[in-house]
Amino acid sequence: MNRKTDPPQPIDEKSEFSRADNQGVLLITWLPKEKRKGIPSLRLYDLDNHLLNETQNKKKITVNPNKLSYSAWELNFVTLPVGIYRLDVSLEGDIVWRTFFSMVE
Repeated sequence: MNRKTDPPQPIDEKSEFSRADNQGVLLITWLPKEKRKGIPSLRLYDLDNHLLNETQNKKKITVNPNKLSYSAWELNFVTLPVGIYRLDVSLEGDIVWRTFFSMVE
């Protein structure tokens, strides 16, 4: 992630990671239609919908209408076996973003 730009930009965006990839960064860009406050959290699930990990940001955020802001999470891929996974980003219990990614050999 290039943190020198405003907003930060992904350097190598992808949805398939190899076992050689030790880590990645999830960058969420917020541009809400209404003001929201809360502590964002990231949940990692396997395809059987089992929660594998949950990470909450340490700071409460406020996102304002039509104002660009962002949140970032560092992801550790070391312990993940080959497979397909789901990431959910929540704000105060509401899922606001979802994606899938795969781990390959």
